[in-house]
Amino acid sequence: MNDSLSSLYFYLNPNTNEPSSSAMSVKHLCRTICPKTSNSASIPVAGIINPSTTLIGFDPVQNQYDKAGWKPANNVPVIMESCSSWHYEQGSDVKGPASCRHLASLYHDLNGTAFNNDTRVWSPELASAGVATEWKKICELPNLIDAMEALKDDVPMDFNSLVKQHETSTKKNAVSKKGQEENDLNNEENDLLRDFLSSAAGDGDCEEEEEIDEEYESDGGTIYVKDVRSGEWVNSKLVQMMTADVKSSKKRKLAKKDGDRTSKESSIKLQADLIKKKKKPKFKSRNAKCWVYATGFPSDTSEEEVALFFSKVGILDIDPESQKPKVKLYRYNKGDGARAGLIKGDVSVCFARAESVELALQLLDDTIFRTVDSQGKIIGNSDVNSISVQRAKFEQHGVEYRGKRAVSDAKR
Repeated sequence: MNDSLSSLYFYLNPNTNEPSSSAMSVKHLCRTICPKTSNSASIPVAGIINPSTTLIGFDPVQNQYDKAGWKPANNVPVIMESCSSWHYEQGSDVKGPASCRHLASLYHDLNGTAFNNDTRVWSPELASAGVATEWKKICELPNLIDAMEALKDDVPMDFNSLVKQHETSTKKNAVSKKGQEENDLNNEENDLLRDFLSSAAGDGDCEEEEEIDEEYESDGGTIYVKDVRSGEWVNSKLVQMMTADVKSSKKRKLAKKDGDRTSKESSIKLQADLIKKKKKPKFKSRNAKCWVYATGFPSDTSEEEVALFFSKVGILDIDPESQKPKVKLYRYNKGDGARAGLIKGDVSVCFARAESVELALQLLDDTIFRTVDSQGKIIGNSDVNSISVQRAKFEQHGVEYRGKRAVSDAKR
């Protein structure tokens, strides 16, 4: 990616009047703002990021903002060309108006020869801005060439709809009803669960009647319920096991006191059921849609740092055993000699919702992971590397699913 397309900008959110939490490259801004089809060139793009959105440049090496300050997106070179409408000559005819995305498809068409650097084009927006008032050859408009490069092989995406979906899912988790038997816990189970949570939280006896009646299912198939005491989302299987543990404990005490052998046998059966429940569920192919695979990370990267980076675009799925985000850093094997155990630079991350995968591909691919090292020192120009983000790919091997990665051959 050339320098003009890798330049970073923060945008001002019109809904909150606050700057964005992360910067976007000119390449991604072009892909977001450019009209999606050739016949939509004259239709203004509505949403959080559009031609009127104000931007400010940012230098990650110097850690400084552009002294020119904030300015509309359609006044920034390359972005201006990407969001303008265009007319072009084709033989003796004049075609248009057309979007820059349409020009890019013609320009990069390997089977076509009629549209090339010698083709003359003209834009009313650039003419009114005094940038290019006359018809010019494409080779005379370097910013247009960069804009078409940014849109090369781009699949049009409704970025603003994805952001809206992400904000909605962040503010309000979808409630999923599983069944009358799981939703309607009897009074004994409610009492046991409250006793357990109270003792675990160290709150003692609770006088108020509280219930765990909120739950949602992630796209990865994990069911979460909300703990009304802590306000945190807990894996439903853990809650079921907590309840079963308390029930089995009370039944064992009753069996010992009353000499009820039937209760003892029931307790043993409950323990056997718990062992079965603790088995790790097999991976299902439908869950792959929530995973991304990324490369280009420094050797001193931590799981917490990766989780924080990807949480910019969505909620990460939680591992039911560790209660931590599902983040995997791949390391060299023992057969790799002195490098054994060191981080290879590629990771896998699982989101709670599939929409977040689309945002990660749109916003985080080809971006800079960090501009300072683990010691807090600013990284030089030659050492700043961008990361690559893609959908995780899985294939069937025998009766189990094993991850197939484009670069890494490390074990998951």
